[in-house]
Amino acid sequence: MIDFLRFVLLLWGLVYLWVGSSIFRIPRMVSFHVLPGFTKGIVYCPACIGFWVGVFLQAWGAWPLEPIFVYPVIDAGIASSGMMAIMAYLVPVANATWSHEQGAESE
Repeated sequence: MIDFLRFVLLLWGLVYLWVGSSIFRIPRMVSFHVLPGFTKGIVYCPACIGFWVGVFLQAWGAWPLEPIFVYPVIDAGIASSGMMAIMAYLVPVANATWSHEQGAESE
């Protein structure tokens, strides 16, 4: 249980670092302008970034649960994406960051 809690806190911290922190504001805005069309919003989506952070953490060995599917990387990605979607609903950081940075860009 402690391993799972550590995984969730590490996941939340890394996703927040990319999606909502001022440290990654410039890479976020650059990737927003580089990505084509509908994929621009992915850099502000906690569930989308959560999937890839979960895949990275599973590859790093931080995923504490037994695999459900054949590929544990998919388990970690799907579970991480779901956890980040729930946390984004509870703590709406991404929408505030999106609104703030898009407003700063139009000035």
